[in-house]
Amino acid sequence: MLHRTECAVCGTNIKHKVVLNNSDFTNLKYGVRLNNTRYLGANPLDDASTNYFTDCKVGISMRNFFVSPGNFTDLDAYTNQFTNCKVGIQCQAAEAELRYNNFNNTTANFTDNDDIGLFMLGSKYNITQNGTENVSRGVVITGPDANPANISHNDYSRCPIWHCRYWRQPKHHHRLQQPA
Repeated sequence: MLHRTECAVCGTNIKHKVVLNNSDFTNLKYGVRLNNTRYLGANPLDDASTNYFTDCKVGISMRNFFVSPGNFTDLDAYTNQFTNCKVGIQCQAAEAELRYNNFNNTTANFTDNDDIGLFMLGSKYNITQNGTENVSRGVVITGPDANPANISHNDYSRCPIWHCRYWRQPKHHHRLQQPA
């Protein structure tokens, strides 16, 4: 039986920057799980180093419980690889700059698979030039969107639903719908 560790990098109420470069996160419940943290940079300089998240339930989770105007958690994630993760990146009340990341589920089975590349909950975001392959849902958005909210110049391959939005907060299992 395969057991998962809770998380590799965990933190709450961190007022300083957390920066990840050239790291491997494998077979974890959360690769990175930060709550109420001011800033996470996952390869923020977009240099030659890459972070790898493999077989994690969630690659990166950033949440801010104390949402007020101007009080968002910042996430810059560039050139990271997410392979066979149930959710690549999830953000709640975050200001996210997500570029050049790759999301790939090499064990894709769309019949009973509900994996997600990017899961944005009430966040500001710029999602651009990412690659998503063999993932059931490329980008899922729920909750009230904050401005700016940009999704552009991304590549989706073998993604039955590449972009979807819950029009109201889901209670349990509402069906996702592709935008019109």
